[in-house]
Amino acid sequence: MVYQWIRISSEGCISPFKPIESVSRESQAGLILEDSHSVFTTFRWPLTPVGLLAHLHRLQQNARTLEFGLETDLNRLVINLTALMTQASPLTKKNWGPVIRLTVMDSLKTETQAQMLVSSRPLPDIPVLGSRLKTVVFEKLFPTVKYGRLAKAFSLRDEVQTQGFDDALWQNTQGLVTESTTANVWGVSQGTLYTPDPEANGCLPGITREQIIKQAKGLNIPVVIASVSLEQLKALDACFLSNAVMGVQKVTVLDSHLFAWSSSSRQVYQCLQEKLCQEGI
Repeated sequence: MVYQWIRISSEGCISPFKPIESVSRESQAGLILEDSHSVFTTFRWPLTPVGLLAHLHRLQQNARTLEFGLETDLNRLVINLTALMTQASPLTKKNWGPVIRLTVMDSLKTETQAQMLVSSRPLPDIPVLGSRLKTVVFEKLFPTVKYGRLAKAFSLRDEVQTQGFDDALWQNTQGLVTESTTANVWGVSQGTLYTPDPEANGCLPGITREQIIKQAKGLNIPVVIASVSLEQLKALDACFLSNAVMGVQKVTVLDSHLFAWSSSSRQVYQCLQEKLCQEGI
């Protein structure tokens, strides 16, 4: 694991430090990443300054929602974090991997400075032919916040993987589709995109999700943001996932349903995929 704790001043300056705990620093970092009262953001590195700023802005908003405190100059923080991640971690003496996670913990904050765990990992395995999803009923404690209590979500993913699926697709208690374990979900039909409403359905307003909505507008692709039931999603021609690590990923199977993926849906998907690659966000 490559990781580093940093203190963040109100001016956006950072200073590495080593927390003194009864357990090893690596064990503590592992526990924080697995299941902690925290907010976080994850992205593929390297990332453009605009992209990093978008992630930090959401992280700050999420921290404010849970009253953690991350009041700092985000533009200056972009510069300092970029400098940190272009060299080896001062703590582990290792180079950063392609997937970066920034975690802000309530338990580590001080009165004067926010504290953050910066960590990295390798890229996940991505199914070449598309993802196979299994529906599960699950609701997050804070649906629109990227919240660190992940043990239950990862347990559900592990469970569906033992059944031959790649990931779990969450459905709330009202029967509405929300998201997968780590990604937003999209449907495609007759050249139109469909995605759940974060407030109505209870899902994360992801950074890549927002970027896709913006791109679709520029490409004159209609986007319908509304409550989507499992039956409605299966009735659409195609389905895909999006997040800041993989960009977009086709879904081929949902439960026992096979998506058709017509030529028009493939064209929409490819256009969005190319735009994401071009913009590097």
